[in-house]
Amino acid sequence: MLSLPIPDAASAVIDEAVKAFTDSVRSLFTPSIGTNVNLATADVIVTAVARCTSKETHGTLSSTLASFLSTAS
Repeated sequence: MLSLPIPDAASAVIDEAVKAFTDSVRSLFTPSIGTNVNLATADVIVTAVARCTSKETHGTLSSTLASFLSTAS
């Protein structure tokens, strides 16, 4: 199946959506002040979760949009 390129404007929107979603996930996994956890370990976990979230969200949104564009044309 031939995939159509995603327009720059749509790609920018996807990037912004991914950033917003990743920031939300990052804030959920960041320990609260006064929490008795190792902050270095927590930071490693938060970074890993944010990286996975960003990659998967970007892939899902991009493939969904590409699929939509291919059926719309």
